[in-house]
Amino acid sequence: MEICQTSNCVHSPIAVCLHCQGHFCVEHLLQHNEELICEANMYCDEFNKITEEIENMSFDEQFTSAEEDLNDWINDQMKQLDKIYEAKLFELKQAHSEVEEKLSKFKQIQRFKITGIQRRLFNSQLSKQIGFEQLNQMKTAVEKLREDIHQFKTNQCSIKLVNNDQMNYSYKPNIDIQLEKKISDENKTIIKINNDLNQTYNSSKKSQLRADAKPFEYVPKEQNCNSLSSIRQKDLPSRLFDKYALVGSINKMSCSKISLDEVIRFTSRTAGRDKIYRIIQYASRFLAWYYIKKQRVANVERFVELFQNLESVMSLTRSGMRLGRFVDYVKSVLESFHIRNKRIGTLFGLIAVCQGLYMLFDNILLLHRFKIIYLKNSQYLQQYLNQVWLLWLSLSLTRDYYEMQASFAVGQHHQQQQDKSLIRRANILWANKPLVIDTIKNLCDLYIPLSNLNIVRVNTGLQGLAGTIASILGLLQLWDKTYQLPA
Repeated sequence: MEICQTSNCVHSPIAVCLHCQGHFCVEHLLQHNEELICEANMYCDEFNKITEEIENMSFDEQFTSAEEDLNDWINDQMKQLDKIYEAKLFELKQAHSEVEEKLSKFKQIQRFKITGIQRRLFNSQLSKQIGFEQLNQMKTAVEKLREDIHQFKTNQCSIKLVNNDQMNYSYKPNIDIQLEKKISDENKTIIKINNDLNQTYNSSKKSQLRADAKPFEYVPKEQNCNSLSSIRQKDLPSRLFDKYALVGSINKMSCSKISLDEVIRFTSRTAGRDKIYRIIQYASRFLAWYYIKKQRVANVERFVELFQNLESVMSLTRSGMRLGRFVDYVKSVLESFHIRNKRIGTLFGLIAVCQGLYMLFDNILLLHRFKIIYLKNSQYLQQYLNQVWLLWLSLSLTRDYYEMQASFAVGQHHQQQQDKSLIRRANILWANKPLVIDTIKNLCDLYIPLSNLNIVRVNTGLQGLAGTIASILGLLQLWDKTYQLPA
C-alpha cells in the first residue's frame, strides 16, 4: 500500500505535487506548499535588498575625497611656487639695484671723459687754431665714447625669462639667475660666471643678467646704438665746431642729470601735474600755519591769506583734474581677479575699490560745490570720503607689511642664517628702497584722514608737513619707476 512520502507519516497520499512529483497527504501537502511559498518570499527579500543596493550605489564620496586631496596638493604647490617667486623677485630687485649702481658709475666716468673733451674743444675754439692731429684725436674720442655706450647697452644687462618644458605633475619652475662679470683693462676682458644663488649680495656682481623661468617668455628688446661709421666724414669738422650742437649736447650730458625734455614730458602728464600741485597745496597749508604761529613777522595776515588762497586753488584744481577718474579703477579691480596669489589679489582689488569710491565721492562733492547738483547733507559724504581714504591707506600699509615679511623671509634664506635681530631686519628693509619709500608715504598720508575724522588731534601744521613729505615721495615714485613697488 502506497503511503505519504513525508517521513514518519502513515497516511495514504491523496495528491501529487506538480513541481516535485511528490505524493503527500492533505496535511503534508499544505505544509509542503507553505515551505515553497516561504522560500519564494525569501528570494523576494533578497531581490529587494539587491535592488536597494544597486539604487544606492555611488562613488561621490570617493571622488570628493580625491578632489580634497587634489586641492591640498595644488595648495602645497602654490605655496612652494609663491616662495620661489618671492625669492626670485628679491634676487631680481637686488640685481636691478646693482646694475643701477654700475650704471651710475659708468655715467660718472663718461662725464669725466666728456669734460676733458669739452675743455680741449673750448681751447681750440678760443685759439681758432686746429690741426688734423687734433681732429683725429677728437674723432677717436667720439668713437670710443660711442663704443663704450654701445657695449654697455648690449652687454651689461639682458633679462630673459623662458619656458620650453611641458607641464607635469612634478612641475617646479626652472629659474636660474646668472650674473656675468666683465672687467675691462686695456685690451683684456675677464669674464666670470657666478651661479651660486646663496652667495650674499654684498659682493659686486657685474653685467650680464639672465633669468630662465616658467611658464612664460619675456625677452626685452635690445636698443641698438649707431656707431660713428654712419656719420659722414665731410660733416665732422662742422659737427666739432658747431657750438650750439656739440657743446650744447655735451653740457646737457655732463652738467645735468635731468634734461628739459624729461621735465616737460613729466609735467605734460596729468599725474605729474597732480603731484606738483599736491606738494604746493600741503606746503601752503604748512606755511600758513607757520605764519599764524609767528606773530612778530610784518604783514602776517597778508602771508596767511596768500598761502590759504593758494592751498584752496591747488585743492580745487586737483579736484577738477580727478573728475571722472573713478572709471579708471574698474579696470584695476578686474585685473586683480587674475592675480594667482589670492591674498594679494584680494588686497589689490580692495585697494582699487577704495580708490574708485574716493574718486567718486570727490567728484560728487565737486559738482555740489559748483551747484551743479544739490546735496542735503554734504558733510556726511565728506565723512564717508575720509573713511574710504583711511581704509585705502590701511590696506596699502597692510600690503607694505606683507612685503616686509616676504623681504625678511627671503633675506634670511639667502644669508643662510636665522638672525632675527632688529638691526638685521632694518638692514634688509633698508635694502628695499621702494618698500621704505611707500611705507613712509602711506604713514605720512595716514595722519590727514585720521585728523579729518577727529580720531587723532593733529594741527594743520603737522598735516601740511606730513602731506608735503608724502607728496614729495609720491612724485619721486612717479618720476623714477624703480622706486615703485611692483604691481
